[in-house]
Amino acid sequence: MKLTLPPLVSAASFQRALAAFERVVGKGWVLATDEDRDAYADIYAPGSENEWPASAAIAPASVEEIQAIVRLANEYKTPLWPTSRGKNLGYGANAPRMPGTVVLDLGRMNRILELDVGLGYCVIEPGVGFFDLYEHLQREKAALKESDVGNRSFLLGDFHVCLAECLGNTLLADTLRDYTARTTLIAMLYQSTHDAVQSCEDHVQIVAALERGDHAAAEALMAAHIGTVQSALRVQAPADPLAQLRDALAPLQNTNTAAAAAPKGKRRKAAASPASDSSTYLGALL
Repeated sequence: MKLTLPPLVSAASFQRALAAFERVVGKGWVLATDEDRDAYADIYAPGSENEWPASAAIAPASVEEIQAIVRLANEYKTPLWPTSRGKNLGYGANAPRMPGTVVLDLGRMNRILELDVGLGYCVIEPGVGFFDLYEHLQREKAALKESDVGNRSFLLGDFHVCLAECLGNTLLADTLRDYTARTTLIAMLYQSTHDAVQSCEDHVQIVAALERGDHAAAEALMAAHIGTVQSALRVQAPADPLAQLRDALAPLQNTNTAAAAAPKGKRRKAAASPASDSSTYLGALL
């Protein structure tokens, strides 16, 4: 699609604006070729798609970049047309409503910033989708079919890291990544193929619930999934979970050996055994 300049903007001014936009987002994210403009055409328009052409597109990756772009657009009098993923096919897609407008493509911003299951809302960036999780699940299934125990164990654990990253919780993602590194070998040795298949199916159902927007169901499925994994470990709970802590806090046995070896006149009366004073024995409080 040939270039259509924004209204009342000269070719020289438009090129200066593009150069300024490139300094903000990088050269690869200012899209201004004929092929680039084709990608933002309205192919479902009742008339010609050339009636609503974009002059260019910019794809920022952060709020700060958007703010800088808006300031520059105001400086160069360049109109912007913001879109998210542009998947509203049949309703205009990414095409602007004024010929020559620069499309502000927000598809690169794909984080979920906040999710409140109790109140039933989430705060997301415009480009959020489920493609990353979907592709991860496909890799899990492929590993199961290939009987690649090492790869399947890693992917089944890494699913939780991927999910935390999609939710924008980097602290949780880092914690889960550390746990995955510690437990992958155990899963390789002891997780059966049946349990691995069940775990993968649990992941599929969790993603499906998130895609439907049913966060309560996703939370319940995740809780059930964790419980299933825990029960499969067949770990017996100790009869006294505080036994080791109580032993660690127990007082040392008192002995008069040191006092007996001391020279005459320098011997001191042996101190009372800590065991005789329960206040000095923290284990007694447990």
